[in-house]
Amino acid sequence: MMKRTHKTLRIPIGACLLSLLCASLPALGNEASAELAELPLDALLDMPVTGASRFVQRRSQAASAVTVITREEIRAFGYRTLSEALGGVRGVTVATDRTYDYLGVRGFLASGDFNTRVLLLIDGNRINDGLYDQAFIGGEFPLDLEAVERIEFVPGQGSAVYGANALFGVINVITRESSRDGSGRASVALGSAGERTLKAALNAPLPGGGLQLMASRRVSAGEPYFDAAQVGVGAGDGWSRGTDGEQRSAAYLRWDRGGLALSVLHAERLKGTPATVGLIYGDPRNSYRDSYSQVNLENVWTLDAATAVIARAYLGQYHFVGNYLLDYPPPTLNRDVGDGHWRGLEARITSTRADGHRLVAGVDAQVMNRLAQGNFDVDPAGTVYLDDARRARRTAIYLEDQMTLSPTWSLHLGARADQVSGMATQLNPRLGLIHQPGASWTFKAIHGRAFRPPNVYEAHYAVDTPAGYVGNPALDGERVRGDELIAEWRPQAAWRLSGSYYRNQTRRMLLLGYDAAADRYRFDNAGTQDLRGAEIELEHARGAARYRLNYSLSRPSRAGAGAAELGYPQHMLKGSAMLPLPHDWVVGLEFQAQSRRGAAPGAAQAHLALHGHWSAIGADLALGARNLFDRQLFDPGADALRQPVIAVPGRRWRVEASWPLGR
Repeated sequence: MMKRTHKTLRIPIGACLLSLLCASLPALGNEASAELAELPLDALLDMPVTGASRFVQRRSQAASAVTVITREEIRAFGYRTLSEALGGVRGVTVATDRTYDYLGVRGFLASGDFNTRVLLLIDGNRINDGLYDQAFIGGEFPLDLEAVERIEFVPGQGSAVYGANALFGVINVITRESSRDGSGRASVALGSAGERTLKAALNAPLPGGGLQLMASRRVSAGEPYFDAAQVGVGAGDGWSRGTDGEQRSAAYLRWDRGGLALSVLHAERLKGTPATVGLIYGDPRNSYRDSYSQVNLENVWTLDAATAVIARAYLGQYHFVGNYLLDYPPPTLNRDVGDGHWRGLEARITSTRADGHRLVAGVDAQVMNRLAQGNFDVDPAGTVYLDDARRARRTAIYLEDQMTLSPTWSLHLGARADQVSGMATQLNPRLGLIHQPGASWTFKAIHGRAFRPPNVYEAHYAVDTPAGYVGNPALDGERVRGDELIAEWRPQAAWRLSGSYYRNQTRRMLLLGYDAAADRYRFDNAGTQDLRGAEIELEHARGAARYRLNYSLSRPSRAGAGAAELGYPQHMLKGSAMLPLPHDWVVGLEFQAQSRRGAAPGAAQAHLALHGHWSAIGADLALGARNLFDRQLFDPGADALRQPVIAVPGRRWRVEASWPLGR
C-alpha cells in the first residue's frame, strides 16, 4: 500500500496570556459537569484504569505513568478524534500528512510509520488492523467519541501484556456501557472547510440487559493546500484545490446482558490526498478509502468472590483502496488495494485467592486468514504490478502477578511468549516495583521489553512504478527495551505532581528509505536509537474544574542509523483548563507548544471549546475552535527527503447542537 504518503521555539504571547488567565479563573458554576463534581477528589486524580494490566487498578497502583482522559474532558475540550485527545498528553506529539494522523511517543516519530509502534485497544481488544498493523487515531478511527467513557494512554513497553506493536505505548479506549433508560440523542454540526455532520444515538432496554446504537455521517470539502515547489509547474499556481475532502460513515452497536457483551462496529472513510509526493499534484482523483469492521463477543464468569474467567471471540476486516494519478507518462490512474481478514480467541483467568497475589493467566490466538495486496493500472487499464495474498497466525500465553510484599511495597511481574508467523518465539517480560511510604508519595521502577514483527506491507509490497516500492522479505522484527523511574506526590487530594525519567533502547527498527537514483522506496532494519527523556506533570481538581500542566524533554543520547529521520521534538509544554461557568456552561482551553521536529519548525497553538444548554431551542450547544490564533503550522512530512515538512490547516471552527430523543 503506498499510502504514499525556525530553529527556536516561538510561543505566541496571546496564547500564553490566555492560558495563564484561564488557569487563574475560579470555578464559577456549581451545576456544570455534575457527574465530575460529585466524584471525590481522590477519585478524580487517581482514577481506575485497565490498560496497564488486564484488571482494574488505580493509576497510582499501575506499573506505568498512565494518563486518563475522561468523558467530561472529551466533551469540555470538544475532541472529535483520538489524535486531538492525545495531543495534550505528556510525551506525545501528533502529526498529519493531511490524510492520516500519526503519533510520536517518547523520542520516536519516523517517516513511513503508520502508528505501528503503538497498540490501539477498544475495551482491551486489539484494533490495529491485521494487514498494515496501523493504529487509526484520526478521522479514520472507527468509533465516534460520544461512545467513549474514557481514554487511557499507557506509555512504555506493553508486549508482556498485549503482545506485538506495544513498543512505546498502549491506547485503551473504554466505551460506555449500554443504558436501559430508553434515552437517545440526535445532533447536527457545521464547521469550517464545509464540514457537515449528523449523528444519532439510542439506548434501548432489553430483558436482562440493554442495547446501544449509534450512527454518524460526516462530509467535509477540506481546505486548499499550497506547495511553493509546485509554482510554475505546468500551468499551476502552487494551489491544490478540491483535493482535501472527506466523507465518513460509522455505525456502532453494543448489547450487554449480565456478564455477556456483544459489540459490532463498522466505519468507512473516503479521503482526498492533497499533498502526497510522487503523484500528479492537484488532481482530485488522488484518494484513499478505508473500511474497518469488527465483531467482538465476550463473557465473564464469576466463579467465586476471588476468581473470574473471561473469554472472547472476535472477527475483523480491513479494506483499503488507494487511487493515484501517476505521470508515467502518459498520466495514468493507478490503484492500490489491500484486504485483511482475521479472527481470534482469547481466554484468561484472574484470581486473588492466594493471599497477597493478584494473578492473571491467559492464552491468545489470532489467525489472519487473508492478507492480500494488489496494485494495477485502472485508466488506461492494463498492467498488474502486484497480486500477493498470504496467511499468518499469532499464538501466545501470558502470566501476570501483582504481589503485595508489605503494606508499602508491591511487585508486578509479567511475561508473555508470542509465536508469530515467520519469527522465532518472542518472550517479553515486565517488572515493576512500587513503593508507597505514605499517603502522599508513590515511587515506581519499571523494566519492560517489546517487539513488533514486520507486517506484510513492509516485507512484501513491491510495485515497479515511478516512486514505487521494493519488497524486502528478509526483514527482521523490531525490539525495544525500556526502563523508567516514576515519582508521584499528592500533598492533598486535589493536587497531583508526577515526574518520570525513561530510557528506550531500540534495535532493528524498520525505517523507510528512498533510493533517488532508482526512484524506489524500501523498508530496512536500519534504526538503532538510545532514547532518553524526562516528563513532569501537575494536575489540580476543584469541584468540576480540572487543570493540567506538563513538560516533556527528550534527547537521543546516541545517534544511530536513521536517527536523523526522527521527527520528535526535544521540548514540549502543554496546559489545559476545564472550567464550569454559570447556567450549566463549561469552557475548555488548551495550550500546546513544541520545539523543532525534524525539518518542521517549533510552534505553539491554543484551542478553545464551550458547551452548555441553550434553553431557547431546547438543545445542548457545543462551540469549538482549534488553532484559535490561526498560527501557520508545519508537521514533519511523510517523506523525510522528498517532503520534509507539510503545512497543516489553520484555524478550524465547529458548532454542534444536540437534542434528546424521548425517554
